Amino acid sequence: MEKDILLDKYIQGSLNPEETSLFEKLKEENPDLKDEIRFLNDVREVAGRQNRMDLKKDLKRFEERIHTSKSTTSKVLPLYQKWIAAAIIFLTVALAGVAIWQSSRINTDQLYAVYFEPYQNVVLPFTRGNNSEKNDSEKEAFLAYEQKDYEHAVLEFQNAYEQYNRPYLLLYQGNSQLALQQYDKAARTLEDYLARNGKLTDRGMWYLSLAYLKLKQTDKSIYMLKDLIRNSSFKRKEAPDLLSEIDK
Repeated sequence: MEKDILLDKYIQGSLNPEETSLFEKLKEENPDLKDEIRFLNDVREVAGRQNRMDLKKDLKRFEERIHTSKSTTSKVLPLYQKWIAAAIIFLTVALAGVAIWQSSRINTDQLYAVYFEPYQNVVLPFTRGNNSEKNDSEKEAFLAYEQKDYEHAVLEFQNAYEQYNRPYLLLYQGNSQLALQQYDKAARTLEDYLARNGKLTDRGMWYLSLAYLKLKQTDKSIYMLKDLIRNSSFKRKEAPDLLSEIDK
């Protein structure tokens, strides 16, 4: 019986006693076959795994084996090559499945509701007798913002930014859009704000991470939160707590 057939039946667990004897004899006569069997046993072992990091390690290990097999002078069996390809395909699909499963079990809407609160007005707080010299368009924007008239605030922040090109106006415009559940627009506005390196960058990172969370772009949210934690003390407690909820 051909070696390829025996190896295939071994993987499927369908060797009869006579074939098992032939297979054991074949292993003794062919040292290279032992390596192939060890590899294929590894493939079967990882088939039951659900841990994403373990799967990533396995995928890297199998890719290294392919590289090694190509660099050696020994001939790789066609069947062995078939199982290598199968292993790569299986692990890639498994990684994608785990990612989808992890994303689906995270209630991003609920987390967003817990952590989102519009950023306070620290630029132009309105107090009794406030005689701020800020421009009228900015006053109108912040007044609408404090009154939670976010639709009007968005328009006024946009007008004020077009006139005066002050980056912090984008931060508050993005917050207003989040409050209006305009998550795509908010993400774009906050990305624009961060690109301008405003003084409240850490605030922008926090609110952009929440926008990504609501859009179910958890990888982007995780990246933004990690960057925030590394570079700022803003939301010192909330940022690590939220990260631990979504980066599992």
